[in-house]
Amino acid sequence: MGLFKQIKLKASKMKDRIIQVVILFIGVVAFAQQDPHYTQYMYNMSVMNPAYAGSKDNLSMGLLYRKQWVEIEDAPTTGTLFWSRSSWQEM
Repeated sequence: MGLFKQIKLKASKMKDRIIQVVILFIGVVAFAQQDPHYTQYMYNMSVMNPAYAGSKDNLSMGLLYRKQWVEIEDAPTTGTLFWSRSSWQEM
């Protein structure tokens, strides 16, 4: 076997090993957060669609709080404070 073939074979094996290690660590370092849009969107529609803010003729305000997995330490929590009114409405 020629020297060039040996180097090419070793490079191919090294490339395969690096890909395996990267794939292994993808699962270890992947983190995620819950998206509050899907759990509380019906109370604050402007989170999903900013054009919704001020679309009604009345004042809309609220404070939302959600704690997921109550008995688990360091469980995810979500807090939202919102206020909107029509810009055309006279005060």
